[in-house]
Amino acid sequence: MSSMDSGGIVHNPLLYLTPNANSSEIFKYIQPLSNDNISNMGARELRKMLTLLDKYRLEYRKILGVDSGVLFKASTTVHPKGKKGLDHLKNVVNDNDLGFSVDDLTYLLLNVTSQTLTDSEEAWSKLKNVSDSLKKVSMVNSGCTGSVLVHSSIFDNDTENHLDFMRLWATYEHIIYRFLNGEYSSFREDVKYSPKPLAQYLLDITDDLYEIKNMHDLMSALYEEIDSTTLLFTIDYDDLDVSNKDKDDDEEDEYPPIEYSNNIVFNCPSATLNPIIWQNNINLIIKMMLAIKSQKIDFDVVDDRLQTNFVKNFTYTTMFSDYNEVFLQQALEFADLVFDNNFDKVYFLKQYLKSFEVCNGNGRLRKAKDFTISI
Repeated sequence: MSSMDSGGIVHNPLLYLTPNANSSEIFKYIQPLSNDNISNMGARELRKMLTLLDKYRLEYRKILGVDSGVLFKASTTVHPKGKKGLDHLKNVVNDNDLGFSVDDLTYLLLNVTSQTLTDSEEAWSKLKNVSDSLKKVSMVNSGCTGSVLVHSSIFDNDTENHLDFMRLWATYEHIIYRFLNGEYSSFREDVKYSPKPLAQYLLDITDDLYEIKNMHDLMSALYEEIDSTTLLFTIDYDDLDVSNKDKDDDEEDEYPPIEYSNNIVFNCPSATLNPIIWQNNINLIIKMMLAIKSQKIDFDVVDDRLQTNFVKNFTYTTMFSDYNEVFLQQALEFADLVFDNNFDKVYFLKQYLKSFEVCNGNGRLRKAKDFTISI
């Protein structure tokens, strides 16, 4: 019998853990369903945990352990492999009858998007099957990206939840972005065209934050500063038409039209065909949102970190000035804030650290040492 807390997390170890979790050395050292304060570990404890973490490989999970009311989609762009091209790739996806759709982006680039999914064994099985099918007929390269779309119902249209989420994301964006780069130790060349960090936008509108009372106010304030099509994440809402805000009838459109869909779209810097990484990206984003909703995050820690990083010019100055470096203490701090169990913390840290590999590269994607099991 499972139980659920106010944050929507299902506590049932039989569902939650992977088959080999309890026999893994790292989870003999830290219990998977305990919630250790890893950011306050002593030096010896931390070295031991990191040594065991380096040997551990992530497995595909049957379930993440969240309420079935949490709705999400996964999307990736891919290139066809071999001579059969796009038509063959489309047929492979469609013939599986797994509810995924395909759209042409260019003659050599295709976007594959899942149906709306919930955290169920059936949904994760579908995602893995589509990944397996795509691997046979397609590949990802430096031109491909991925995204995760989460329905905003998690936040119940609560403006405070959205503001808190932005504060959390802005503070640890350099941590999140390295994590969402998946199996790669370098970034795609195109990431240099991405916008400035969210921290810059929030600081630009700091004086207006106290006036924000609802989602319309929030979107209106942010829209003065943010191009909604290039954000690392985009908040889309029905019936919030800020595209013509304060526009006189005789003026040309100052803002482009927006299509609202009650979703938050998270753009990953690199695509992946590895279902473990796809699943892990989704897990991080959903658990961040649930942590905000649960109101268990210590925002004194978050706000102190945001100010420290910004004032010391530690990060946030340019989009990727610190995104391909490893900031261990901040990553541990972020894990403690977001996750309520060691199992999730290990899954986050393994993908974030990538064995501490960094590679600035020259626009070529370079894979880090493999950190997932072969499936």
